[in-house]
Amino acid sequence: MADLSKIKLNGTEYELKDAVARANMIVQNDLDTLAAEFREEFADVAFSGDYNDLDNTPTIPTNISAFNNDAGYLTSYTETDPTVPSWAKQSTKPTYTASEVGALPDTTTVPTKTSDLTNDSGFLTSFTETDPTVPAWAKAESKPTYTASEVGAASASDLDNYVLKTGHNVT
Repeated sequence: MADLSKIKLNGTEYELKDAVARANMIVQNDLDTLAAEFREEFADVAFSGDYNDLDNTPTIPTNISAFNNDAGYLTSYTETDPTVPSWAKQSTKPTYTASEVGALPDTTTVPTKTSDLTNDSGFLTSFTETDPTVPAWAKAESKPTYTASEVGAASASDLDNYVLKTGHNVT
């Protein structure tokens, strides 16, 4: 009969309580048989899977307040950010006057035409051309007419004489 007061699993030796009472456990070479005998012998102390079957179980708190705050975690907090003024934390948006933001009052009439403005810079309002280097005929509404001799061209009679003398046709 083998000594069952100690058992070695994966290189670690475990001491079994009440080994004398389990001395009748037969050790064989078959691991499945050994496991079955082990379960049978230890069934009265083995865990059924139901936590309530265990003796001397601790009470597990369901509320965080049941724990001692030995780490000093915050339990309350008050906003004290000095960079955000209290008016900016209000639930309603503040209102401002036009002068507070450097704007014109809402009673200001904004001109819609340049004639509504005062010409305090002295911009021209009219102009008449008086350039003496441009002759009056060049400013006329219609284009002037010229003769062939005024522009240095041959006249119609000059061309006729040319054709008669040379026999060349001018087109």
